[in-house]
Amino acid sequence: MICNNLYLALQYTLKYKYIYYNMGDTYKSGGQADNPFADPRDKTSTDVLSARNLQIAKIHERMVIQARPRLELERQKALKNAESDDQIRALTKYFDSQSEELSSLFQTLAEDEYRAERSHQTENISGLLRKETFEKMYEESLSRRKPTEKVVMVAFDLDKFKDINETIGHTAADVVLGQVGAAIKKVIRSYDFATRIGGDEFVIMLNKVKPEMDAVNLVQRIGEEISKVTWEKGGKINHITFSAGCTVFPESDVLETDDKPFFSDMREEADFPSRISKKLGRNRLTTVVGQYYVAHELVNGQYVQAEKGLLEDIEADTAESCMREILSNFQRIAEEVERAFGNDLHHALLLYFGKTDQYDLTIHQWAKLLLEARKLKKHGKSDQAKLDR
Repeated sequence: MICNNLYLALQYTLKYKYIYYNMGDTYKSGGQADNPFADPRDKTSTDVLSARNLQIAKIHERMVIQARPRLELERQKALKNAESDDQIRALTKYFDSQSEELSSLFQTLAEDEYRAERSHQTENISGLLRKETFEKMYEESLSRRKPTEKVVMVAFDLDKFKDINETIGHTAADVVLGQVGAAIKKVIRSYDFATRIGGDEFVIMLNKVKPEMDAVNLVQRIGEEISKVTWEKGGKINHITFSAGCTVFPESDVLETDDKPFFSDMREEADFPSRISKKLGRNRLTTVVGQYYVAHELVNGQYVQAEKGLLEDIEADTAESCMREILSNFQRIAEEVERAFGNDLHHALLLYFGKTDQYDLTIHQWAKLLLEARKLKKHGKSDQAKLDR
């Protein structure tokens, strides 16, 4: 009788361990969609993918450990009052079923707790990491970097986001930001991470990059996915583009280094070429090596080299740089005027100047048109009513 009770007690105690470790096997079986970044020889993606499930398993185990003393006490009381082996077996079966139900309940609670913890680490609009969490993971990422690997930081702003905000409104623009965040998460690997710094500024950290991998090709997949996000203006569907820059660490071929750049420094190294992308006309990814820059434009989902040269040339005031600035400002002014006149610039040009070609306007005519547009915006008048008058 005593041996029988001891056997049943041991069986029940081991039941928890069986449930926990068995569940661990199901965590490892989770799959991951094909990823263009993935190296088929690299098993880290599977390991990192299971990290989430391992964290849930740890929460689950903590709940089981906390509940175990109380359940064991209840079991001991019940077995002590049992009058026959049949009662002991029935009670053991009952407690086993209770342990399985509790384990299932704890699993649900553990997943809820994990999601709650993660929600504090992500920001609501984009669904990406909060900046503070991103910085912590950045530090950890550099600490875990292997001597055979590099890391790539990508910084970018969405093109014409002010236009998006003013055209479709802030609420709808936030939806666009959420779609951009979803596009980023869809493409990057499980051990890469991203954040929205503020407004339409994003930063992505690509880890475990092999030395032979081309940073431009890595960012190209991100650009291709983000370009699928659209917004409507005047009945026209527009695709999201962005101006990006990236930096690689370590920059040299010497991968073994104890240096760990501060987040702010590495971000600035990625921000700097992104500003060059804007100067060159948007929808570009720029990389900087030494005193040279190379800019690639995203065309039909692929980056093609658009410009290259010395940094001092693009920063200097030359005829070419002035022309780029004029064209950039001209585009901004044209967009502002177009918004004010109900996205019907041709109608406005015909109304004021009897012509429809914006390139035929003199500087004075553009100034008059811009002044009228800002008056409409300031006084909140109906732009279409103004045109129809």
